[in-house]
Amino acid sequence: MLPQILENSRESIVSFKKAVVDEPPFLLEPDYVTGPTRVINGTGFFVEPDKVVTTIDVIAGGVEITANLSNQFETQGVVTPHDISRRTRNKYNRPFDTQNLPQINEDAILTIEGVAAFDPKNNLVLLKIAETGTPLPLENSDTVQIDEPVYVLGHFEDIGAVGVAGKVESKYRNDTWLQIKVQFFSAACGGPILNTNNEVVGIAAFGTDFFVEDSSTAFTRAVSSNLIKTLLANAEKVIPLTQWQKYSRVRAHAVEIEADENSELYDTEEAIKGYNNALKLNPDLVEIYAKRGLMKTRIGNMRGALVDLNKAIKINPQNFIAYNNRASTKGALGDEYGLLDDLNQALQINPNYIIGHLNQGQAKCQIAEFKIDEEDIDEAQQLYQEAIDHFVKILELNPKHSLARRRLRFVKRILKKLNTVQKKSNRHNLLNS
Repeated sequence: MLPQILENSRESIVSFKKAVVDEPPFLLEPDYVTGPTRVINGTGFFVEPDKVVTTIDVIAGGVEITANLSNQFETQGVVTPHDISRRTRNKYNRPFDTQNLPQINEDAILTIEGVAAFDPKNNLVLLKIAETGTPLPLENSDTVQIDEPVYVLGHFEDIGAVGVAGKVESKYRNDTWLQIKVQFFSAACGGPILNTNNEVVGIAAFGTDFFVEDSSTAFTRAVSSNLIKTLLANAEKVIPLTQWQKYSRVRAHAVEIEADENSELYDTEEAIKGYNNALKLNPDLVEIYAKRGLMKTRIGNMRGALVDLNKAIKINPQNFIAYNNRASTKGALGDEYGLLDDLNQALQINPNYIIGHLNQGQAKCQIAEFKIDEEDIDEAQQLYQEAIDHFVKILELNPKHSLARRRLRFVKRILKKLNTVQKKSNRHNLLNS
C-alpha cells in the first residue's frame, strides 16, 4: 500500500530548504558572520493548484527559503527505519554549502509569492505559489478512527518523497491534533499524513526521530486536516514572506526550535530561557509545557516541573512520556504511590513502553526496600515479583536490553533470599505456637 501511496502523491510533495544563521562562535564578532551557516530541510504539499501548506516550523527563522517539487527524483520505494536513521543521525542540519547542494531541475523550482494565511496556534502556514501543482484531497479528520492505518510522507533531498506506515493512536486538543504510532523523521516535518484512500487526514508537526534507540517511544504528532481546511477558508491578501517572518507569534516558533536544539545539547538553562521566551511571544505553543517540564527536572526544580507536566497531560491525556516524566517529579517529591500511578497510566496508554517498564520496575524495587526496613516482608516480596515482571517484559520487547537483564538477575537473588527468610520465620512461628 505504501509504495502506491508514494507514487500517487509524488506530484504534490514540495521540498523546502531553510537557511539559518546561528549565533557567532565564541569570541567571533557578529560582523564576521556574512551569510547562512546551516540549511534545514522540511516538507509541504499542494492543497490548491497555487497553494502549498506546511508547518510554520519549516520556514520560521529562515533567512533564505527555497521550495522545489519533490518529483524531480525517482522515489526509491519504501524507506526502512535503518535508511532514515542513517540519514538523520546527524539530525536535520548540515553545513550551509551551496557547492554541495544537489542540482535542481529549473522546472522543479517553485516561486513563493508570500503567505496567504497562517495559524500560529496550530503551527500552520499557507503559501501562495506562482506555479501550479497537483493538490492532495483533504479528508474530514473528524471521521478518522483510532487504530486507523495512515502513512507519513516526507522529502529527502537526494531521493525524493519517502514514507512510513503507522496508525492513529489518539486525538487531543478537541480532536484538532492527532497522535500517530510511528516514528517521526525530521524531513517529514510539514509533510502530509494520508489514509488508505490517499486523502490527507493531517500534517506532520513533530515527534521522536528514527535515531532514538527506544522505538517504544515512537510517535508523530499531527495537525488535523480540518484545520488546514479552515486555513484555506481564511486565505486573504498575500503577505510578503519577509514581513511575515517578523510577526512575534511566528518568531516564537523559531525560538522554540532553538530551545529544542539546546535541550538536545543538554544546555538546559538556555533551553528553559528559550521556552519561556517562546511562550511569551506566543502563549498558544502549549506543546512547550511538556518540554519545559522535562528541562526543569534536569535542574532539580521538581515543583516547577510538576506544574508544567500537569498542564501537558491536561492538554494531551495520551502523552505517555509526560506521565513518565511527571512520575519522576512525584518520586523526587516523596509521592511514591503517585509515582506508581503515573507509570501505570503511561503503560496503560503504551503497554510496550520500555522506559516506563524500566522505571516502574526500579521504583517498585526501591519501595520494596522501604518495606523491608518496616519488616513488611510480604509486601516487599510482592513488589519484587512485580518488578521482575516488568524486567521480563522489557526483555521480551528487547532481548538485548542489558540493564533490564542485570536488574532481573539482581532482583531474583534478593527475592530468593527473602523467600528463604520467610520460610524460616514461618517455621519458627509454627514451632513456637
